[in-house]
Amino acid sequence: MGQWIERKTDWLHNAGHSRSPEKPRGRPVDENLDYGVRFIPVKCPKCKSKNITCYASRLPIRYHRCRDCQTCFKSVEESEK
Repeated sequence: MGQWIERKTDWLHNAGHSRSPEKPRGRPVDENLDYGVRFIPVKCPKCKSKNITCYASRLPIRYHRCRDCQTCFKSVEESEK
């Protein structure tokens, strides 16, 4: 019975289903390209805190809530054109 287990284990390791560490994952990264949008930190208009959460986003308007004073406010993204 030990031989059958060894053969089964060898079959699983040699099946080619496991990923080899040499195989690249995902897309190739080109460090010269600029991905995403420019991040500008938002401050609360009431207490000037940076502890902000965005609870809704309907571009170009984002709705924020301050975690310190619970003030709700919105910001508008400018186009880069």
